[in-house]
Amino acid sequence: VTETKMLAVWRDVLGREELSTDDDFFAVGGDSLSTLPLAFKLHAALGVELPLSAIFATPTIIGLSETIDRIRRGDEGDVLDLHARATLPPSVDAARVAPPIMPRESPKSVLLTGATGFLGAYVLRDLIDLSRAEVVCLVRADTIEEGLQRIRRNLDTYRLWRDGDEHRLVPVLGDLGSPRLGLSEDAFDALAHRVDAIVHNGGQVNFIAPYDHLEAANVGGTREVLRLATTGHLKPVQLVSTLGVYVTAKHLGQQVFEGSEPPDAEGQQGGYNQSKWAAEKLGLIARERGVPVAIHRPARITGDREHGIGNINDYFYAWIRGCVQLGMAPDIHGDFFDMTPVDYVARAVVAVLLGAGDANGNYHYFNARTLPVTDAVATIDEAGWPIAHVPYGEWRQALMQAAVEGSDNPLRPFAGLFPEALGDDVQMPDFDCTATEAAVEALAGACPPADRALFGRYLAFLHEVGALPATGGTAR
Repeated sequence: VTETKMLAVWRDVLGREELSTDDDFFAVGGDSLSTLPLAFKLHAALGVELPLSAIFATPTIIGLSETIDRIRRGDEGDVLDLHARATLPPSVDAARVAPPIMPRESPKSVLLTGATGFLGAYVLRDLIDLSRAEVVCLVRADTIEEGLQRIRRNLDTYRLWRDGDEHRLVPVLGDLGSPRLGLSEDAFDALAHRVDAIVHNGGQVNFIAPYDHLEAANVGGTREVLRLATTGHLKPVQLVSTLGVYVTAKHLGQQVFEGSEPPDAEGQQGGYNQSKWAAEKLGLIARERGVPVAIHRPARITGDREHGIGNINDYFYAWIRGCVQLGMAPDIHGDFFDMTPVDYVARAVVAVLLGAGDANGNYHYFNARTLPVTDAVATIDEAGWPIAHVPYGEWRQALMQAAVEGSDNPLRPFAGLFPEALGDDVQMPDFDCTATEAAVEALAGACPPADRALFGRYLAFLHEVGALPATGGTAR
């Protein structure tokens, strides 16, 4: 019965009749955006709320039917053993490799992963401007020219490209999710002998997919980067993670410092945080074996300090744009935005690479001077976009309706992150980042407060690029 009802829902969502129970949802026309309508309509047909991650994990009618039967039985399924996944070969050891060939503060060649991402663009800009090093960028492309164009387009997006930058860049065609970063043995060895330092900022960001879908890029990629760091000669590594690994039941309401004990594996929620925990664990194991590994844990990275330029499709900007389109925002008691500008985080990462702070330190980026969401909504309204504060359930229903109907609401890709019911209050760890602020201040300056003035710059940027409707005015 479950399979028959599910087949009818699949036909409705995908708009095709010829389907079998072992077809892969993503191979027959489904994509990440259509997982929400699928889960929504399966809930209506079968009375079971299916997590979107289950569709990624078992994307067939047979597999999803078994998952639904398991949920009905109250069976939680196999528990992911993150400790067993976070293993590092014995060869990754500083004792097995020649010492660094360049002083930490003056590398000649730096490997950067994630150069085609948001934070990566700003890290690349600072590496070019603040050091004399060539920057070797791992990039997915078919040709060197295409790889360079991808990097340039990304920097152009954030108005960061400068004439002549191409002379400092060395694109290397590879893939974080493949053995040896997608390189041949000879190319991997040549890269290991070429670079003096590594900024590992790349990875797959998906807050809905399960761990197994993210493991290759996020955990396997980190393992290969650490192998590279211990091939030829030793190289210090800047490992970019997330403060999300501390948002576990164990740490809620507790003070978390840079020197606090590492986050717990058991409390990690969602495949993305699980994969970042495992990647960090590899870094910590390498650190114990003498490899210099600095771990950078940002919270919410937002547009730059001066102009508000950011990634209009990330969650933060999608929340603003999506709520403006709906004309409403959720009223959640105690909710706030912590906003850490991307140029501050990038400058801090590069500062540590160039000698600031401990080469084996942990660096946290949480803007403690937060903006209540009520103030953010008032700023939007005063800037010319009418927006009402409504109960969470009413707002979620409007968003879900828009998402299921195929609306172009910018929050649609994130709609699956909002549960039916929320707890009474927003709870977070109490992050103390004063050690990081002191270590990087000489080069990175101070992180500005997350206030209405900064939020207003973000609104002005979105308005300028046409990501908010023209009926609004420039933020006051």
